[in-house]
Amino acid sequence: MTRRFLTVALVVLAALTVPAAVAGKSPAPIRLPFHVKNGLILIDGRVDSTPGVFMLDTGETYFRFVLNRNYVPLGPGTDLYRMHAESGQVSMTQVHDGTHTIELGGAFATTAESGDPKALHQAVSDDFRSMMHNVDPKILGGIGYAFLKQYDFTIDYARGVVALYPLGLAPKPTGGISIAFVPSSPPVPFTLKFGGADIPAGLDTGGWEELKAPQSVWTQLESGGFAKDASGEGKDCVTLSGARYGAAPEFAIPHVDKAVTQKEEKLTLGYPFLRRYLNIYSSRDGTVTLVPLRNVSLLPPESCE
Repeated sequence: MTRRFLTVALVVLAALTVPAAVAGKSPAPIRLPFHVKNGLILIDGRVDSTPGVFMLDTGETYFRFVLNRNYVPLGPGTDLYRMHAESGQVSMTQVHDGTHTIELGGAFATTAESGDPKALHQAVSDDFRSMMHNVDPKILGGIGYAFLKQYDFTIDYARGVVALYPLGLAPKPTGGISIAFVPSSPPVPFTLKFGGADIPAGLDTGGWEELKAPQSVWTQLESGGFAKDASGEGKDCVTLSGARYGAAPEFAIPHVDKAVTQKEEKLTLGYPFLRRYLNIYSSRDGTVTLVPLRNVSLLPPESCE
């Protein structure tokens, strides 16, 4: 899976642990039930007559939809982009002629147009064989932010529902963490502070907690007491504590995969972090608000892989 961050810059309105409510009434949304596997949001759907599941990935900022050519019958494809994943894997995005219909959650239908300027009204595909093996053999492809930004929408991990609202009509939260964002490729991360270390970070519903950093940065974090070993939860697993953003209270980030790299540091805040909040995306305003869930203790525990 290609990891691309949804560009964000945090503006914290309240402490992470303070309960908050959603006020006011909103029009009935389009509700798309989902389940989670391996930290990924999966929504039942179809492409034409082929059933399966779609992965919801707000970190995909290039396309509306990317289809799985290894499962969905699409016909011949023409190479469009060569993609380089952070894992080092290289894949080829292809474009396909013809009209294809997508159905989501039994409640919504649309065309499979990519929305990319080079293939505006055509479907695009990628190689999903690893996800067919690790997630679901009937994975249809991915739903990207280029589709989602046509709506205001909420992601409720506790109830397992994505709700799509007309622009400007998402529920109005009365607290939580407000995030201002501008989708871009490549993304520009926001900065979390750990003592004297500034760590670029981003949110990704298709990602897991992971910090990639040079050994010098890890040494700085560990010697300052900001990164503590949690190897009992998985190989190379740490808890990051004392994270600060602006004037917000310090908070901790558990279950973070530790990766030593020669490249610049980057922190992904994914499923284990986001599932503790009702995620409210206001696309017109360019904000995401994370409202702490009251029943977060009912969620199954997570640990590093």
